[in-house]
Amino acid sequence: MSWLPVAYTIPVAHRGYSTRAPENTLAAYREALDAGATHVECDVHLSGDGTPYVIHDASVERTTDGQGAVKTLSDEALDRLDAGAWKDSHYADERVPRLEALLTLLKGRSSLALEVKAPEMERAVVDALNSTGFPRSSLTLFAFDFDILVRSLSIDPTLHCTYLIDLDGLETRDPDTAWASAVQRSQDAGMSAVGPGDAGVSSSRVQLAQEAGLSVFVWTVDDARRMRELSGWGVDAIMSNDVPLALETLKGT
Repeated sequence: MSWLPVAYTIPVAHRGYSTRAPENTLAAYREALDAGATHVECDVHLSGDGTPYVIHDASVERTTDGQGAVKTLSDEALDRLDAGAWKDSHYADERVPRLEALLTLLKGRSSLALEVKAPEMERAVVDALNSTGFPRSSLTLFAFDFDILVRSLSIDPTLHCTYLIDLDGLETRDPDTAWASAVQRSQDAGMSAVGPGDAGVSSSRVQLAQEAGLSVFVWTVDDARRMRELSGWGVDAIMSNDVPLALETLKGT
């Protein structure tokens, strides 16, 4: 289960099976695996005690019964939070998982796209990978912050890193030039892939990145027709909230 280019476009479960189970919880990843996913994505923030936790937002309000910024809360406080009841009472008492717990669950069962959401946690993430023995061939590290990836590669040059690109969020009148610049920057820094948002993808941009030796990892697509179009352009992976749809549409294409 490598992130290296394969003969078909890889479907990736966004935050686990997030349309069914509470996102970024172990329940969401178990259900993604049960549905047949072999590639999943997660988000990671650092606690006040310096421990990587799997959660998307910088604060805990939206997906738990707690309050406050993740970086200000102790491990003990984060471990007490209910991260499931907001989705459905069936998931009450589901917790915000530590990264090590997720890596242990996925090891040997699924590849992982791990998005580092904030700086100054690169070492803690690599330490978690090392302590669990999670294989680098089954991991790609994501970040919108280019410097996070550069620092991560300086800590562990064996990492596969993907630079996330939001062309819609860039203040530019020439998105093609911005894309070419991001591709060149990624190539020069030793990245393995670029990760554009769906709105920023075109056939020519995919071709430019792949000619530079970079894989193309698109986020986030929940429409089967669009998945097939992107696959026809040769994108290497597509992230989706709709796990069954992505698996049915993309597996073996």
